[in-house]
Amino acid sequence: MAAFDDHIAWVASFANQAALNWAFCTIVCFVVSFLTAPPRPEQVSDQLTINWKKLNILEGLGDKWYRGVTFWWSIFAIIIIGLMFFFSEIFF
Repeated sequence: MAAFDDHIAWVASFANQAALNWAFCTIVCFVVSFLTAPPRPEQVSDQLTINWKKLNILEGLGDKWYRGVTFWWSIFAIIIIGLMFFFSEIFF
């Protein structure tokens, strides 16, 4: 374990690691997007991107309540918030 003792001090905390990872990934995304040729117009539709003139964010979300995107997103959000509370100082 002695090899892990010789790391850079400002990378030690998790918050700094997350910020560095986010910054690196953001820079990579920008560089790759600027180096990639834009798609042909027929490849981009209103179903793929957000069209501010015709907002279609509520179309095609599922025909039954248990198959809808909103339902499963809500379940996901509740689980994440529950995990945040469970692992916070409230329980430990």
